[in-house]
Amino acid sequence: MQGKQGKMLGFLLVLAAVVLLAPFVRAQAAGKLSVVEIDYEAETLTVSSSSGDSYLYFSDSKMKNWECAYGTFSGTQYVLDISWVKKTKDYVLTLKGDKSDEVLSVTLPVQNKYLKVKYNCINESFEAEGNENRALYWRKADSTNWKLVDSTTVNEMRRLYAKGAALYLRTGQEKGSSTSFGARPSKEVKVSLSKQAAAPSLSMKTPGILTVNDKQEYQVEGADPKDWEKVEGKTLDLKKVATTAFTTYGSSARDTNVYVRVAATEKKLPSASAVITVRAQEAADEDIIPSFKNSNTLELKIEERKEDDTVTREKPSSKNPYEYTIVAADATLAEDAEWKTITSDTVLISKEKAPKGSTIYVRKAGRLESKLVYQPESMAWDYTVGEYPAESTVNPGDGPSVGVEQVDEVKVVDGKVSLIKMDGRKPAHLEFKITVTNFDTDVSKITCGGKNLEFTTTKTGTDVINVSITDTTAYEEAVKTRDTEQPVLITLKNGEVIKDKVTLTILRGASVKTEAAFKVTHRIAANQTDKYKFTVVPGLKIEMDTSDASQRQKTAISKITFQGDELVKGTMWSETVDSSGNYVVTIEESAFEAAFYKQDTKLETSYPIIIEMDNGQQVKSGVSVKLYEDAAVTSDQNIIAIYEGVGLDGLGGGSSEEDKVTPVIQVKLAFAKDGISVSKITWNGTVFKTAVLGGSKEITIPLSNQDLKELRLPDGVTSLTKPVVFELSNGSLVSTSFWLTLNK
Repeated sequence: MQGKQGKMLGFLLVLAAVVLLAPFVRAQAAGKLSVVEIDYEAETLTVSSSSGDSYLYFSDSKMKNWECAYGTFSGTQYVLDISWVKKTKDYVLTLKGDKSDEVLSVTLPVQNKYLKVKYNCINESFEAEGNENRALYWRKADSTNWKLVDSTTVNEMRRLYAKGAALYLRTGQEKGSSTSFGARPSKEVKVSLSKQAAAPSLSMKTPGILTVNDKQEYQVEGADPKDWEKVEGKTLDLKKVATTAFTTYGSSARDTNVYVRVAATEKKLPSASAVITVRAQEAADEDIIPSFKNSNTLELKIEERKEDDTVTREKPSSKNPYEYTIVAADATLAEDAEWKTITSDTVLISKEKAPKGSTIYVRKAGRLESKLVYQPESMAWDYTVGEYPAESTVNPGDGPSVGVEQVDEVKVVDGKVSLIKMDGRKPAHLEFKITVTNFDTDVSKITCGGKNLEFTTTKTGTDVINVSITDTTAYEEAVKTRDTEQPVLITLKNGEVIKDKVTLTILRGASVKTEAAFKVTHRIAANQTDKYKFTVVPGLKIEMDTSDASQRQKTAISKITFQGDELVKGTMWSETVDSSGNYVVTIEESAFEAAFYKQDTKLETSYPIIIEMDNGQQVKSGVSVKLYEDAAVTSDQNIIAIYEGVGLDGLGGGSSEEDKVTPVIQVKLAFAKDGISVSKITWNGTVFKTAVLGGSKEITIPLSNQDLKELRLPDGVTSLTKPVVFELSNGSLVSTSFWLTLNK
């Protein structure tokens, strides 16, 4: 037993000695290969030999078949082509040398095929999934140059926005080494960068206020290119955005661009940018001229300014507008103050709007130089309003000269000049005078009830204007109110408006109480027994009633005319006074007799009876008359001319006795009624002896040449035109239809 144990102990000691000595033997006797670099871009594997190998052999993981690589080691290294190795899975490549006795095993990793990449258009960055925490590289589709995706990539992408591009991305390789086999570049992923949309079409309905929408964003020149502000609301106030263009920014105010684009979405690039230029704010004008145009109007002059022949400041116009605002004495200019546009070189502002102590600010209005170039309003010139000149005063005129009838009244009542005139007549001595202060001006317009009053003026020096109202017809026709004070508005040529200082009262005129239309048939004097009545309401006079000082006198009828002839009072017309003080007028039928003997009188046509009052008023409406006759007379000639004692003989034709024909005048009468005949024919009182006929509705009467020869002119008369008068059997007359002229 002891013998066996001794043998076993001896074996173990020998085995231990062999184990301890083995590494030293191998290190001295064997060489090996090691990995220097695996370059997956170049698709090469570089190995190094420590045993002086000349040839390199390679096989797969099974090491059944070995192939000698082309060529020999260069020094201690050999570069092996690995492009033939498939990338779809891990591949174990085994290597040995012709001297090295140790096999080198290298695992070439599978290519990453799970990479996904998209371009986030909002962040302007590539976002990757499955990239195994490796860096991304990109290239354009038509390029082989791979670039690292880093902080500079965004600028390169922006250069591609305008046209769009097809891009390829992958993770970069990790080169293999003696300590790590590294990693291949991933598969390439295509990313399409779509062309960005065109810049949005923008407009400014109000200069300085840009119309936008909430899908847009803006950036002010000078900001970080990546910093864009989201639009809030439907408008963008360039005054608040482009602050560097305004003098509030300091003396370095400058033209400033504002960029607006449609904001990006994750999948859609931002649009191209529209560029709005805000011009630098201009300084305030310093030579605007303030002055008082009149007692209640301030005038500002903004005239064209020139240096030599060059216009350095254009006057205000619709293309070059200015604007102003007024701030009360105890207030300051508010940011949201309301400004009024100025488009002419003269601005008139009333005392009511700009009282003493208020401040007026004037500036050049903001305007569009083009669709997207905005010139903001200039800095404002300011002026504090001082004391206005005294208002003009109005007093009665000097009145008519001695001996001239005063038919109008001018006096002062309750501090106002009261003008009083009668209805229906032209004013006479309706005069007053205006005294102006510090102005040489005249009257431009006088109105009452919105209607113009006609007037004339003369001046005493430069401060007194003598006014005479000459016609109030337009007012009287438009305004029927009478006996009531109405305010008169006076406008001077310097713009001053004088109100509440003059009144006009039109006294009630006479009128016909109830309209009347009379029909008068021509009859012989013995039958003219009809009477025609109407009532006239009297008007008022300037003079006061002596029996009642609170009442004015009433006008009276002075005459009545018809067809240009005055009717005789007492024979042709008369009047009585009714219980209301109105005049009841009675017109005799004979009053219209003369009208039937006028050549221009037309039957069945309305003619007015004109009533003239003792104040000169003529009442021309209210009473009318139509004239009638019981027969209509017609002839080949409704007026004939013959010579005294010759009759119709001189009207024959031909030169020989055989050719002479005695002319005949045929007169036709058409009766208005049945059973009427002609009983007499006369001319200027001479009765014709011609036989007359009757008994039918229409008859023809040949005028006797012998009767015509016997007609005679009054002494001293060489020619006379009178109607041929037909007296009818019913006592009526026909005198307007047939006329005869008798010459000496």
